Amino acid sequence: MYYGLTGLSCAWLHRDQFASSPKTLVMKGILPALGGFALLFAAAWTAVTSWFSAIFVLGVGSLLIGIPIYLVPARLMPPFFRGEVLARQLPEPTERIIEADAPEHEAGAATRG
Repeated sequence: MYYGLTGLSCAWLHRDQFASSPKTLVMKGILPALGGFALLFAAAWTAVTSWFSAIFVLGVGSLLIGIPIYLVPARLMPPFFRGEVLARQLPEPTERIIEADAPEHEAGAATRG
C-alpha cells in the first residue's frame, strides 16, 4: 500500500513537468502512476480475498502500527512534514564542493599548481 501511494505521489509531484517532453511524461507520470495503481489494486485484492486470514491481519496490523509511527514524528518535527526542510532541487556546485569531492591526488595537484 505504501509503495502504491509513493507511485501516485511521484506522478503528482512532477505533474508540472509533464508538458516539457514526452519522456518526462512517461518516466515521471505514466509509469509511476500505473505502478501505484497496480500496487493499490493488489493491496485491495488481497484485502478482499484474504478477509480475516493471517495475511489480512498482518497487513491491517502493519498499517495500524504505521499510524502512530507517522504521527509522533509529525508532532515532533512539523517543519519537515510541511516541506520546509528539504530543498526541491540540488544546489549548484561551488568551487569548494568540487575541490572537496576531487580525489586526493587531483586536489593536491590543484593546490600546488
